[in-house]
Amino acid sequence: YLPIPPQTRNAVKGFIDMFVDRAGRAGGALLLLLCTTVLSVSVPSLSLIASGLVVAWLAMGIAVKREYLGSFRRALEKKIIEPEALELRRIDGATIQTLLTLLSSHDERQVLYALDLLSNTHPNRWRGHINRLIHHPSSTVRARTIAVLAGWNDPAI
Repeated sequence: YLPIPPQTRNAVKGFIDMFVDRAGRAGGALLLLLCTTVLSVSVPSLSLIASGLVVAWLAMGIAVKREYLGSFRRALEKKIIEPEALELRRIDGATIQTLLTLLSSHDERQVLYALDLLSNTHPNRWRGHINRLIHHPSSTVRARTIAVLAGWNDPAI
């Protein structure tokens, strides 16, 4: 799931894939050239610079992941995500974990919404919640759970 409208995502995907990737590589090459030729930075110092950049890159990755999960949770709460548009077979574990957390919610609408989103992924990924869902106080949740499980037609469930 990308928390960007599909029209916007399709419009900028090519630009990001082509320009941003190549500009990043060119920027790195220019920085390396500047450090080695103009500034005459030694190899140990260059290693420290590279290590610092790796740490900054990792920190940015962690910050982006937090924002991604926050956007995903907000989209779930606002019901912006269409279950048909979400292909959970390709989604990371953190996203699935967020949906699994929603299955334990006391809010019937959130549970039903999470079930709709998880209906495209094999029930083995949410097997630990099946018993609770089948015994849920809401008859709608129980019926939807059974319908999703029946749709998979897997005798092992």
